Amino acid sequence: GKGGVHSLYCVSRANVKRFKEWSSVWQAQELDPGNGAIWTLAFNPTGEFLAAGTDDGYILVWANECERRGDAIADPGRQDKIFPLNLFGEEPVWSVRGHGAGGKDARVITVRWHPNADLRQLLSTGMDGHVCLWILEAEGELPIRVAAIAHRDVVTSAIFTLAPDLFITGSWGGELEVWEYNAERGRAIIRSAQRLPQNITALSLSPNGELLCVGNIVGSVQFRDAQSDDLRYMTTIDCKNKAGKFARGMKVTGFSWKRDSSCVFVSTADSRIRMIDTADFGSDMPKSKGHNDGNTMLHASLDPSEGLLVSGCVSGCVFGWNTVDPLGEGARSWKKGGRKRTNDCWESFRAFANNEVVTAVAVAPEPLCSNAFSAVERRRLLLRRLAEVTAPPGQPAGGAAGSFQQGAARQAPASALAGGVGAQNGERE
Repeated sequence: GKGGVHSLYCVSRANVKRFKEWSSVWQAQELDPGNGAIWTLAFNPTGEFLAAGTDDGYILVWANECERRGDAIADPGRQDKIFPLNLFGEEPVWSVRGHGAGGKDARVITVRWHPNADLRQLLSTGMDGHVCLWILEAEGELPIRVAAIAHRDVVTSAIFTLAPDLFITGSWGGELEVWEYNAERGRAIIRSAQRLPQNITALSLSPNGELLCVGNIVGSVQFRDAQSDDLRYMTTIDCKNKAGKFARGMKVTGFSWKRDSSCVFVSTADSRIRMIDTADFGSDMPKSKGHNDGNTMLHASLDPSEGLLVSGCVSGCVFGWNTVDPLGEGARSWKKGGRKRTNDCWESFRAFANNEVVTAVAVAPEPLCSNAFSAVERRRLLLRRLAEVTAPPGQPAGGAAGSFQQGAARQAPASALAGGVGAQNGERE
């Protein structure tokens, strides 16, 4: 962060829980996006690429170098340490100005990868009202912008469907549109369009491709049939409190699905995360709280094990909730009020120094997590061999350099995270 170097080791704190699951959290790597603050992050499905959108209109993509580099993580300059790991290359493999032409607001709102990693397609939306479809070619070559669609209002969200050429957009003006990219004509063609009564703030497609979630400014979520040509309306669920200052509803900021599409976690700007069961559409909506999203577009994501829910916070922290056993070891049940359940048993750690605001958090997919943990184990074995060679007579092997970090590696966190940061003055180093 600006003004100082953040410690590699992050001290976590917990609320209510009997023990910490984040007992050892380490910063694996820090990537420099330049002068622009990051506003959105997205891993591709395999963890091969990490995309970021900045407030100066740039789309940045870093490549995962674990596979090609093998054990090159063992940097000769720091052979006595496990961290940092350098999972991604220090420089982006792609960096292109995608939004903000003509003096318009350049901020990139969302970046989304196609669920089929082989296609290497990326969608981006910006405050300039444009939706851009990118195809990423060979590394070192700039991505090709095959379509740029202008809208009258800001496009707040764009997502791919499971079909290779279809994507859906939602705008601040309430326009919900389905587009098809026609490679022969070299442009996107609209297939269906409808105007909803409320401003659209977030879109999400279930992993099985059957349900479309549409979030709006007043905290309501529409469920639609994603397999119908006109996105047939099914039902609406209100994600708002029955009483208090948030009873009128706050905007939906994002969604995170379980892999079997059985439920979806809905993040709203009242700093609540509600779980909706798609079998009965919300007859019982457990919610998680404890963070403060500051009325931003921060939203929670499930980790690959689906046992941890992670979200950023304007205080510069990352929060996590255990969705299976919130308190640990079944110490006591969740707070209950009627049929409602509230999980306020959280853990958190400070992601950046100097109270910088966390603007985006992304949870790495399983392949990248596996690569990271394999790298930690390789590094730990290397340190053990070095200790056996360099240990003075009479000193146990492994008791010298790196012993503390070896112990930390045994307690490696269960998830890998990427976080975006915006300094208080809007700059980033």
